Amino acid sequence: GELPAGELPAGELPAGEAPAVQPVGAVSADALLELQHVWDWSSMAKEMLQPFTVFTREMLDAAVATCFDNGTMYCARAQVHRGSLYLTDYRAIFFDRHYAPARVWPLLAALRRHRDLPDVDIVVAGNDEPRVPAFPGVGSSWAKTCRRWPGEKGGPLPPAIFASTTSRGVMDLPWLDFAWYFPRKPHKLRTPPWSVLHPQLVEAGGKVRWEDKLEIAMHTGNVGSPFRKRLAAAAAAHPD
Repeated sequence: GELPAGELPAGELPAGEAPAVQPVGAVSADALLELQHVWDWSSMAKEMLQPFTVFTREMLDAAVATCFDNGTMYCARAQVHRGSLYLTDYRAIFFDRHYAPARVWPLLAALRRHRDLPDVDIVVAGNDEPRVPAFPGVGSSWAKTCRRWPGEKGGPLPPAIFASTTSRGVMDLPWLDFAWYFPRKPHKLRTPPWSVLHPQLVEAGGKVRWEDKLEIAMHTGNVGSPFRKRLAAAAAAHPD
């Protein structure tokens, strides 16, 4: 039969109205950004360390070996013994007196806060690419990873290496980037936080008309990695 005047079929809404309940999984951008203000470091560390029930000497030796692969800006072995810190530098592409302290400050700060810190032996790398790549979901990559480090099947485990470039798809363990320890005095590395830089960039970009903008990209940094070498070659081939 016919519906009474003013009523709509079940499930329909008047034109222009949104449902009162959002679909499952729909999260606003503001809510996601708000989550970034809360960091549960303990949970993050435990989750990332799950594959490693123990660090063996062989795993540390394997980590040291990865220090000499192309891509590491610096690589060092840090040992805490009876409350004292010992450091062995294996590789550094350059030395900067403002940059270098960031390699040891995380452990020095931990020693200052935790006087009873147990003995520690770790390898730390500063790099732009992960040292222990493994991409679950990509068949060829995961098969190669399992062949190289079979783990519980009786073979070697992945190198136990801490790095400042990591993600859910690699086995590098997270380490603080040097940006957490900016130089206190004016320095090229002491850049303002993104919350300050972003509005400045938006304002500066808005002062130039779109038709007046130049189709030129600028890159700063070394060209040691294969990807940056390709970028440099493309720039050299098109100087205009």
